[in-house]
Amino acid sequence: MTTAADPKIEREVGKQVRVSSAESPSDKNVDRRETEVCPATSSSSSLSAPGAGDEGEDRALSSLGTPGEPSASEDGSGGALEFEVFISFRWQDTANGFSWQLREALKHRDIRAFLMDADAEMLKTGKMMETSSKAMNRADVFIPIFSRGYAESTSCLEEIAKMVECKKLMLPVFYDVEPRDVRNQRGPFEAAFKRYEKDEGLDKKKLKAWRDALKETGEFKGYDMQNEADGELPDIFGGLKKLKVLNLCNPHLKVLPSSMFHLQSLERLYDVDCNWLEGTDMIDFSDLCSLTLLSIRGDNVYMLPSSLNSFPKLQVLTLNYCKNLKFIPTLPHSLTRLSASECPSLEKISNVSHLNALRSISLRDCTKLVDIPGLEKLRHLEELHLGGCSSLTHVVRDRIKVANFEHLLKMGISGTPTSSGGQISFVIPKVLNISRVQISIVGSFDCDQKLTGHIEIVKEGCLIFETRREAVYQYFCAFRFGEEDDMVRQIGSGNGYRIVRVSLDDGLITGGDIFVGTL
Repeated sequence: MTTAADPKIEREVGKQVRVSSAESPSDKNVDRRETEVCPATSSSSSLSAPGAGDEGEDRALSSLGTPGEPSASEDGSGGALEFEVFISFRWQDTANGFSWQLREALKHRDIRAFLMDADAEMLKTGKMMETSSKAMNRADVFIPIFSRGYAESTSCLEEIAKMVECKKLMLPVFYDVEPRDVRNQRGPFEAAFKRYEKDEGLDKKKLKAWRDALKETGEFKGYDMQNEADGELPDIFGGLKKLKVLNLCNPHLKVLPSSMFHLQSLERLYDVDCNWLEGTDMIDFSDLCSLTLLSIRGDNVYMLPSSLNSFPKLQVLTLNYCKNLKFIPTLPHSLTRLSASECPSLEKISNVSHLNALRSISLRDCTKLVDIPGLEKLRHLEELHLGGCSSLTHVVRDRIKVANFEHLLKMGISGTPTSSGGQISFVIPKVLNISRVQISIVGSFDCDQKLTGHIEIVKEGCLIFETRREAVYQYFCAFRFGEEDDMVRQIGSGNGYRIVRVSLDDGLITGGDIFVGTL
């Protein structure tokens, strides 16, 4: 795969746009089959437009140009749409990833590219093909992005047929499909065309035009993204100075270009099952000065860079489902939320006492975690979720006993069962404004019979409350207490920590969790 700083597809489009602007339409006799192009990103990686993936945010894709230019659904002065490049793509497959990134890369070369807004009102009014046709007539270069669902869209097939009819320069990109599948309408294209063959209402001449267009385009020497991925991402980030959101999703991705670490406008980075984190200890992340959210997950994550604390504005760090992650290094002072739930190999976290802004910690089901150094210093903590952390030692419970969590509103933590299995105890710090308590017990007991528990609250070695309750749920033996219950009042009032002890009339206890907090 090409890893040049200026990807071939951008250079080729720029060259052809300049040539086309100096020629008349009749002079554009280009040997399209000898044009070799290279896309700006890997087929399994995703570069998302700002806000892509967030519900409610505007996903409109419009023309490339300076403010005030017409969008893809607007008419310019005199009703003419002016674009140098027309990009044909299926919205569901590539809109928030490759096609958007390609458009942005062309924009930085002052090349205006047309992308149809699949969410636009024109879909309801029937003006989509009319607008698309105008843009195609004006464009100098066509870029069809053949994805697995391309043939599912009759609009895409209409576009490719018109592209071939126009006989302009075409630079095809084969996005996770084989060129021969496009050429022969096989593979992911086959099912769609079988349906079209059975559709008696479909004009057979139109169907033949679609097949002929795909056959001809499939012969072009374009770029096959499926067969040339080699675990490296092309160095395309240098021109994306305004990129705010980046999604990476490729288990084969092992190397990121150095320019990615200089995206000063990047605010959110999502990484799913990538390998690029290995060997990044020497990388300076300080240029990612706008990054506020870092989300990493997947089986390929074994370690995090020790320089993680160099992100100056990082607020949210999500490491859920990193099943091979064993250690979390020093975190930046700016962090407000840490989530690393379902990390069964996680054993240790660096000292967190300096994280004065931290409001939430979620480490559910980290079954090997033994300690959280500095936990007792987090005075502004509002949520603490340690349910399922069955290996927590007495050291953590001692930290909770001396902590002053004056803002704590929600907490879940695993208990410590006795060696005999007759009882389990939970340490509860000072918790304000609680309205619910739930205790869940696991062990050896008869689920078909009613389970009754004996529950006690101990403060400074003295029994201050006790009750007997039947389990609300038999299968995993759960006890619930509502806002008006004396149990809740005793935990939520007074100073200092409490010890909650639970035993069953019939059965052995091997583990359990307690949750206290608001509804």
